[in-house]
Amino acid sequence: MKGSPSWPAVTCPQPDPTVAPPKGSSGTRNDFASEVRLIQVDWATVDERSPIGWVFGTFMYDGTLGDATPNPWDRLTSVGLMWGNDPDLDQAAIEGGQKAEESWINPAAEELRRDLGGKRPSWGWNGRLNGPADNFISACTSCHGRAQSAGTRLVQEGKLVEDKWIMRDEKSTMALFENIKSGRTSLSASRGSFSADYSLQLTSGWTNYTNWLREQRREEKTGDVDTERKAALGLAGRRVVFRLWS
Repeated sequence: MKGSPSWPAVTCPQPDPTVAPPKGSSGTRNDFASEVRLIQVDWATVDERSPIGWVFGTFMYDGTLGDATPNPWDRLTSVGLMWGNDPDLDQAAIEGGQKAEESWINPAAEELRRDLGGKRPSWGWNGRLNGPADNFISACTSCHGRAQSAGTRLVQEGKLVEDKWIMRDEKSTMALFENIKSGRTSLSASRGSFSADYSLQLTSGWTNYTNWLREQRREEKTGDVDTERKAALGLAGRRVVFRLWS
């Protein structure tokens, strides 16, 4: 992160992953600005050749480029591309030597991941693509593919044991890596839910709007204005990510 550009932004406090948020809450907003830094830029484009109808990619800030690249924005390095979830690439296939065929990882990014000596075993789950600010037990298109009106799990369940991720149930894990065609919902989607077409931002906006609408109706019915609850119905309490969509 050395030399990474920074700017002030009003963000959400980082939630405690071990504590469930209040029911109906999508996070709280700070009332002050904090410094944020460039770490990752994601992008996506429609492509009918893709089995999901989209191609995703991500760039990361590479501080090792240093003085050789004076403009810090030029230090963004491609991590890779992803155009599908490799739905048949289960643990047995990985242990048998198979690799992801619907992701491409930039060799320079892979070399950097290894050289930094972290405990992350791959960018995304079992060699699929994900960015440095994302969870390695998921992947770009598996997560965005769950963008739909009804709530759905974005990442698999399990636990870390001595720095190794242990799946709770491989069947439910692999269900998260189905190839969902653009404009359609997942096989596990609730009846009546509709697709947000790979836009988690639209999903978050829809959630915030429905929470606000529910609160307005409650106030109209009871005449009670709960300011603390209103404050809780803020923006989703996750990291700040700037995405470029084409």
